[in-house]
Amino acid sequence: MHLIREDGHAKVQDLSKIFNVTDVTIRQDLEALEQMGYIQREHGGAFLKGVGSFAKTGQLFNQTHLEEKKEIAQKAIQFIQEGDSIILDSGSTTTEIAKLLMNYKDLTVITSASKVYLVADCSKIGVSAFASLGSVSLANAIITDSTITEEDFERLKELEVEVI
Repeated sequence: MHLIREDGHAKVQDLSKIFNVTDVTIRQDLEALEQMGYIQREHGGAFLKGVGSFAKTGQLFNQTHLEEKKEIAQKAIQFIQEGDSIILDSGSTTTEIAKLLMNYKDLTVITSASKVYLVADCSKIGVSAFASLGSVSLANAIITDSTITEEDFERLKELEVEVI
């Protein structure tokens, strides 16, 4: 379930390689998870319940009150400034907020996703802040500009943080 939660879906062949078992065993396990209501099986794999249609169409799960959600998102980003750290849970309203965050250059976004990406220009790397939500080593990756120093790059690599 953890692997399916991480990406929202998984393929039978990938799971059988990861767990070193046959495709038949994986299909049986997926069938059991589907009967318990956790996943939805598709040809060749499975999706989290409700994720299948999103993955196929790219559409939001819940498009009811979409204009209201966009309005809420517009209001919410008025309170977000460069250098802020924000927490976004999963949902169609927060998806609308996330769409509006693309122009921020220095923003930490914490989500309920199992992968954590930090976004900051290189001047923020290695600098202590008044308040912190945790060490950079808690992140899977940091997305930064191309002027990152070799020293900072190597330090992040030692912490097993991917630099993008």
